[in-house]
Amino acid sequence: NDICMQAVKNRKICIYSKIDVTRDFVSIEYIFQVLVFLLNNENNENIYNIGSGAALPISKISEMVVNRCEILFGYRPPIVTQDGFKIEKNNFLYGVDKINKIVPFLNNFPIEAQVDKLLMLLEANG
Repeated sequence: NDICMQAVKNRKICIYSKIDVTRDFVSIEYIFQVLVFLLNNENNENIYNIGSGAALPISKISEMVVNRCEILFGYRPPIVTQDGFKIEKNNFLYGVDKINKIVPFLNNFPIEAQVDKLLMLLEANG
């Protein structure tokens, strides 16, 4: 989500970690829908990890945002990487199997469509 914000506000994407680090891209809309679903359907105090379950390298997410900006707005924000980051664990992965068993609508939130929605919202609110 920060990558999208940078692409629209700064017209460039600055990556402050290793470019090959993977992250689970999950939209705010999906998180909201899951929380509403849980509030309306769960009467217990379980703890859930909320995510798409599709971890992608930051480089791929950034490239997707660049490509979507070109299609939507006619510009390609450059990707600027920083050197010298020392991260012991490259990937932030967590299990989402538990939430996926009870939430029926995960596949209604494809990453590219969610990136487009977020970019359009950021562009409209300048």
